Amino acid sequence: MGVGMMVWKTPPSPAIESLAVAALAVAAFLVIAWLGGSTKRAIQVVGFGVGMLVMNRFGMLGWITGGLWVVVWGLISLIG
Repeated sequence: MGVGMMVWKTPPSPAIESLAVAALAVAAFLVIAWLGGSTKRAIQVVGFGVGMLVMNRFGMLGWITGGLWVVVWGLISLIG
């Protein structure tokens, strides 16, 4: 809720967008680590989500890059 209000009430700028993504990542990490009980899994899920948000923001998210991102994070989760 707070991240949405921050983005909605302020003019668009790269600093605000970066701050919103960082705040969302911290909140998601805390919730996932608390619910799942594993900080390693929380880092993996948050890293995947932040990567998808950044690729979408810069217009790089497509079938190929999204699929490759899923494969990369799948391999990272297998190794970790």
